[in-house]
Amino acid sequence: MQRKYRKIIFFIFAAFFIISIPIILLYTGGYRYNIKKNRLEKTGNLVVNVKNKGATLYLNEKKFENKEEFRMQNILPGEYLIKITKEGYFDWQKKLAIESEITTFIKDARLFKQSLPINIIDKNTGALFYSPNGKLFITDIYIKKDSNYQAVIFNVETETYKKLFSSASPLLGTAWSGDSNKFIIETVSGFQLFDVNGEKTELPKITNIKKIKWDEKNGMVLYVENDKGIYKIDMLFNTSNLLYPLSGTIDDFSISGNYLYITEGFLLKQIDIKDNTDIIPIPLERKNYLIKNILDKKIFLLNQENKLQVFDIPLNKLSIPILIANAKDFDLLDNNLLYYDDFELWTYTFDKEEKTLITRIGENIKKARWLNGSDYIIFILENKLEIIEMDKRDHRQTVEMAKFDDIGDMLITKNFYIYFTGQLQNSKGLFKMEI
Repeated sequence: MQRKYRKIIFFIFAAFFIISIPIILLYTGGYRYNIKKNRLEKTGNLVVNVKNKGATLYLNEKKFENKEEFRMQNILPGEYLIKITKEGYFDWQKKLAIESEITTFIKDARLFKQSLPINIIDKNTGALFYSPNGKLFITDIYIKKDSNYQAVIFNVETETYKKLFSSASPLLGTAWSGDSNKFIIETVSGFQLFDVNGEKTELPKITNIKKIKWDEKNGMVLYVENDKGIYKIDMLFNTSNLLYPLSGTIDDFSISGNYLYITEGFLLKQIDIKDNTDIIPIPLERKNYLIKNILDKKIFLLNQENKLQVFDIPLNKLSIPILIANAKDFDLLDNNLLYYDDFELWTYTFDKEEKTLITRIGENIKKARWLNGSDYIIFILENKLEIIEMDKRDHRQTVEMAKFDDIGDMLITKNFYIYFTGQLQNSKGLFKMEI
């Protein structure tokens, strides 16, 4: 090869090298050429975590398959349609913006199964009272030919139930001990105590019992209210002692730590159990409040006018509510409170003191609960069972899981099965559905 040709080839390669170096540096630095905008732009990233195995993700039209976590780098800035699919499941999708030098995260996206409800008990079924360990619930079944109600304990692991007793009226309420080993059932004729095997146990011999509460930690200790006062019952040692005498009627009571809490008219009272004269009264803006829960050093009060009040405990003389809201019921998960009235779902985060409207619906909300975590909410309307996500970017996706002639009560197991009461055409009673 002649010398001049070698020089030409050398200079060509040298020029190519000089030109390619900045291109390579720009490429490795995350820059890409945007044809639509006719310019170089710094790219962004996308990370999508999916709770379902074997899902497929579409980024606009580009397909990614069979992963639980998708990591996509060097994406040109812009708005993208992100869609997650799996056969037999409802799709998940959002339009999200990918920004330069920023990683956009989608955490714990869940696809819900398109399944049909299974009729477990083909008879009218009442409210469901779930045990703390999530393995059992109490309900009643209406036996038409006998014109009575059978109280039963249902095992969600074996899907079998055992009859406890018959009654002329439905259950008024059920209270489980914290260890899930015992429960108390209230009917119009009084209270009955059972162990987890469905065996009846004798209640303490106290007359005119109005209310019974379990100790927070000890499944052998009960607190009982009658006309004379509030008693502490130790079932292990078969002892009872008057904890606090009552001179009149109260609305409700509960025990937490060393304190007795009482709602009475327009007052919430904190009474030191060791010194009954140490009483802190806190005024309430309304009356007839019940103590619905005491958890994480907070006391939750709810009255018949659908007013919710929450206080930090123990109380002091200057205590004021940390939250007052319209609510007919609520559900608590860690520091996240879900509450609702007839047409609105709200959340409140205690550590951020942040209240958020999740959705407003033109139908009556019968019940709403956290769905095994604070990423999704499941709720019952008049005849529908729906799930809404908490991620508000683009929109909160809502999935209609089931539509019935009527839906009553529901509960969610830890392995994502839903039990609910209702009626579908000629089938009625208790249904189960995998989600």
